[in-house]
This record gives sequence, C-alpha cells and structure tokens, in this order.
Amino acid sequence: MFIPLSEVYWAKVDQLDTLVKSGALAQSSDFGSKLVADARKYRQLSEKQLVWVQRLIDRSQAPAREQVAIGDLSGINALFERAQQHLKKPRIVLNAGADADGVPYLIALSVAQSHHRMPGTINVAEHDDTKEWNEQLWYGRILKDGQFELSPKVSTDNDARENANYIVGQLKLFADDPVGVATAHGVLTGRCCFCHGRLKDERSTAVGYGSTCADNWGLAWGSRPAQFAAPADAAVADIPKKERAVRVQASRRNIRLRGRS
Repeated sequence: MFIPLSEVYWAKVDQLDTLVKSGALAQSSDFGSKLVADARKYRQLSEKQLVWVQRLIDRSQAPAREQVAIGDLSGINALFERAQQHLKKPRIVLNAGADADGVPYLIALSVAQSHHRMPGTINVAEHDDTKEWNEQLWYGRILKDGQFELSPKVSTDNDARENANYIVGQLKLFADDPVGVATAHGVLTGRCCFCHGRLKDERSTAVGYGSTCADNWGLAWGSRPAQFAAPADAAVADIPKKERAVRVQASRRNIRLRGRS
C-alpha cells in the first residue's frame, strides 16, 4: 500500500536527505538516497519504505557503537575471496575455549551479503548446533578498516562482554596468521574450521583441514610426516587447561569465557 506524503512525511524525507548528504548514515547512504529519490519522484512511499525512513533517522541519532582494532584484514579477506569463488556462503568456525564440561565454545565468521545492513563486513557470532540461528549470540562485525564493532548486547550484558574480550584476542591472532590459526583449530579440535567436519585422514589432521576445503579456500594440502598428525578424534580433554578456562551460567545458558583477554 502506497501513502501520499503529507507535510509530516515530507519533513522526515527532507531530514533523511540532509543525513544522507552529511554522510551520517555511512553504509546505509545508498539506501537512504534511494528512499529520498523515490519520494520526490512519485510523491508517495509504501508503508515499508516509510518505516525505513524513520529507522534510518533513528539510527543516525543512536550512540556510536564501541569499536576495537583487530588489525590488518588482508589475509582473512583473501581467504573469503577465494572461497566465494566456490561457495555461496563461506564460513569459518574457530575455537574460543570450552565450557566446564569440556564442550568447545565456537564462534563463526561470515561475510555480510548484499541485502544485509553492512555488506562486505565480517559477522562474528557464536556457533552452536543445538540452537536455532536466531538464538545464537551475535558479537558484532569486523569493519573493512579492521575495527571490530561490538553489538549492543555485548555492551549491556556482563557475560557477553567478558566473552567478547576473549574473542577479540582470538580475532587479533586470526588476523595476524589466518592459516596458522585455522590449522591450530583443526589440530586442537579434530574438526575442520571451514566445514566443521570431522578430520579422519592423517594429512587432514596434520594441517587442520581436508583436501576439499583446501581447494575451496586456496590452501596447501598434502603429505606430512606421521609424527605431526593429530589423532582424528582429538579429545577436548587434551586441550591445555588455560584454553578451557570457561564456565557456563546454567541459569541463563550463557557461556562466559575467562582467562586471556
């Protein structure tokens, strides 16, 4: 349903136009510009478009989200760029410690698609097969300039904040050495960080990922001396205690990472 623009709606369109031209909307500027152009061309907007006009105005007035520098993203971006040639929605799953029962706590990195709010940024969320995707905590996004923008949840929840402090450290390590961290994840957990599949072949356990994922992500894979190969069913119990310094808030089903920041 389209609604002719009243004086009140025109005032909002003009306000949005000012925000677009000032650069206050950042990644949403193109969308905001299109809304303004449609309003002036047709002199009406759909109900959904009017909602977005107000939403963009509200976003511009919201406090800036906290950001933490992660580092140079060239290595991570190169991995995703190669993978996107073979996979529709590539993801990287990384170990971020374990809970009190020794169950690994995992985070997933994925590139925001064109229909998302900030396309091309890297989303960071927990990875838990026991939860629906919308139940998994979103920690924030890594911006193209290497800044990790924390989600509002992280800023208001103490457990999530402590998790994020630890995860930031992991992300910095990953930015510094993407292939090395990917390999360490596979050797440590016995699962590939790219497909999360169990590693069974000796060569796969040695490098931390299988031959198919090596092809998809543009990584080297081949024979390695047997003494470098981890057992296929590498037990979480073998993870050094300092890597497992995590406890579960049973009453809230939140996992709180403790130890390194």
